[in-house]
Amino acid sequence: MNDARLTARQIISRCNMSPRPECYSGRGARLGDLNGDQLEAIYDLVKREYGDEAARNFVYLVAETDVLSATVFLNNFYRLGWNDWKRLDLQPTTDLDQLDPGPDREDGSQAAVGQMMMANFLSGSMDRDETPAIRGQFLCDHAEELDEETRQRVCESQMRVTNDGGIMISYPNEIK
Repeated sequence: MNDARLTARQIISRCNMSPRPECYSGRGARLGDLNGDQLEAIYDLVKREYGDEAARNFVYLVAETDVLSATVFLNNFYRLGWNDWKRLDLQPTTDLDQLDPGPDREDGSQAAVGQMMMANFLSGSMDRDETPAIRGQFLCDHAEELDEETRQRVCESQMRVTNDGGIMISYPNEIK
């Protein structure tokens, strides 16, 4: 591993996402904001820059974040980086976790983001939860990196064996 490693923000920028959580604030968990291809690209960069253990802890972050809105994901991802890529003790996501107006740059952007965020909140956009579709394939592809309990809870609930012996991924409304 080299000394000039990418930061968490740089990793996000290289994976076709805005590194600013407030850009996604109040929108709920949407495939248009975050998807499995982006998760895979982030995983690859974390593994390349920080190693196998950091990548495995990233898989746990994806598995243990109950609502994978882009805002919550980015804030948790940055916490993972600040925690030296060690596994986080994640708490259940609240509506407030999905709201982040960003820093006050004294240019009016924080107020504008705050207004859009409140409009999304009031319109019910924040209720949208496509978490299973966002992470389903990624977690099934990385199931061997999870402990048995987490694997059963998150992955196997989404995998079904078809009559011809194949595997079909289903995306239930909620993973318990």
